[in-house]
Amino acid sequence: MGQPEEWRMLSVLDQQMKFEEEALAKSSCSPESIKRFKDFMMAYACIKGSLAPYKKA
Repeated sequence: MGQPEEWRMLSVLDQQMKFEEEALAKSSCSPESIKRFKDFMMAYACIKGSLAPYKKA
């Protein structure tokens, strides 16, 4: 039912993931950027996990 919205969120998340990876690489993995990346990864995993049921539908 609300599937398109969830799919859109997953796609935005994946784009943001690529952006974060590139930003981390460009910053030469400074401690601040590593922390930011880890924080993002935690949120990413959490959100992706909560959307998992929609993906199977």
